[in-house]
Amino acid sequence: MGHSYARQVATFAESVALPNLVLTHFSPRYQPNPHALPSIEDIRKEALSVYSGSLYLARDFGEYTLDKAGHFSELAGE
Repeated sequence: MGHSYARQVATFAESVALPNLVLTHFSPRYQPNPHALPSIEDIRKEALSVYSGSLYLARDFGEYTLDKAGHFSELAGE
């Protein structure tokens, strides 16, 4: 309750032609192992089923940047 689903967010991003979509705040039930069920890969597949832009799934404590040209990248850890 109160959370968005990957498909819901990705559908909106596609409808406004958003070039980059970063999904964050994943439930702990989604495992990082792509062979586990459910996994973060399930979230990626759900979003990509409706979104054609560049999709990113943020890591916990990751830091990211979006430059003026619209290029998204993860900042290197210190």
